[in-house]
Amino acid sequence: MRKKGIFVLLLLSTLIFFTACSKEDTEIDINYILDCTADIEYKGEKINCNLYRQAPSRASIQILSPNFNGLTYYWSGKDFSISYNGLSAKSTECLLPQTSFAVQLMKVIDFAEQNKSNLDMHGNQISGNINGSDFTITADRSTGLIKSIKIPSSNISAELYDHN
Repeated sequence: MRKKGIFVLLLLSTLIFFTACSKEDTEIDINYILDCTADIEYKGEKINCNLYRQAPSRASIQILSPNFNGLTYYWSGKDFSISYNGLSAKSTECLLPQTSFAVQLMKVIDFAEQNKSNLDMHGNQISGNINGSDFTITADRSTGLIKSIKIPSSNISAELYDHN
């Protein structure tokens, strides 16, 4: 009887240990606030930029690549503006094509933050679908900082680093 009790106790301890470990492996609290540098591949082109995002629809992307160094897109939550070489344009709507890498990235990040319960989680990755486009976001397990965003159907791959 005593051996049976010890066996049951060991079995329960093992189950509790593996249950706790598996939950830790699947849950990650992703930080959707961004202040980092990104290397983006978009339809065969490489773009280096600064990404800054405070909340849904409140973000900016500043291009650092030589051809358009300084080009900045800014979403204030109420309007959108573009600036480059001292010139700027402002509108109540985003002036970029919906297929641009900037619009696609911001939509995916906003969607992921606002629809956490509808996303699939796999370790340090979440995946989902927005408007027929699958995406995957990978985050650092210990900090929750986003490390990469991939939108295969739009040929977008972004590696995020130098988080502040």
